[in-house]
Amino acid sequence: MNELQVFLHGNTEVVDSREVARMVEKQHKHLLRDIQGYIDVMENSNQSKFGPVSTESKFGPSDFFIPSTYQDSKGEARPCYLLTKKGCDMVANKMTGEKGVLFTAAYITAFERMRECIQEQELSLDAYAVEQRALTTDDYLKAALIVSNCKNERLPYVLNFLEQGGFSIPRVESINPQLYPSPYAVGQLINEAIKEYGFTTTQLAEITGVNRVLLSNYKTGIRLPGNTRAAYLVRVLTETIDRAKANRNASVVV
Repeated sequence: MNELQVFLHGNTEVVDSREVARMVEKQHKHLLRDIQGYIDVMENSNQSKFGPVSTESKFGPSDFFIPSTYQDSKGEARPCYLLTKKGCDMVANKMTGEKGVLFTAAYITAFERMRECIQEQELSLDAYAVEQRALTTDDYLKAALIVSNCKNERLPYVLNFLEQGGFSIPRVESINPQLYPSPYAVGQLINEAIKEYGFTTTQLAEITGVNRVLLSNYKTGIRLPGNTRAAYLVRVLTETIDRAKANRNASVVV
C-alpha cells in the first residue's frame, strides 16, 4: 500500500478522496456515494421535529469532508472530496478486515508526519523570525533556505508564518526564475497548452514523461511540483508551446 499524501487546504490538513479510494481499493464514485451518505446523516441530525438543534450539538460536515473538484483527462470538472483526519476516521470506522487496518495505519501515520513537519518548521522559524529587530541579509538567507527545503504541502503555512515575522515574501522568493521557476507556473503552462493549443493531458503526459493524473493535479493546483521537477516541466512545456505557436504561425502565413 503506497503512502498517503497529506497536504494543506488553507490551514487544514487533508487528503484527496481519489487517493483514499485507491488505497482502500474502492471505485471513486462508490466512495463519493458513501461520503454523501455520511453527510446526509450529519445534516439530518442537525434538525429535529422540535426545531433546530443547538449549535453545540451540531455536526459540521465540512469538518470531515470538504467538497472539491478536479479536472479529468478531457479537461472536464469532476467532483471529489478533501478528507480531514476526522473524515478518514469516519471512512475507516466503516471498514473491517485487513483493508481497514492498513488504511487506518496509513492515514494516522501520514497525518502525524505532517503535524511533525509543521511543528519542526515552527521551531525553526521561531528562533529568529519573530524577534523584534531589523531583519538582516542573513535572516533572509535563512528564510530562503527554509522555503527551498519546504515540501509543497507545507509552503502556504510557512510563507504565512514568515509574513507574521515581518519578512517581505516577494524578497524571499526573488530567485532566478530560469533556475527556480515558481511551481504555480507549471499549472499556468499546462492550462495554456490545453486551452490555447489544443493539447490533451494525455498528450502532455507523453511529452513530459509525467503521470497524467499528476499533471492534472498540477493543472488545478491540488498539488505543486518540487523545484527540480518545476524547472524541468517549465522548460519542456515552454518548448512545446513555442513549437505549437510556430506551427500555428507558419500555417497562417501559408
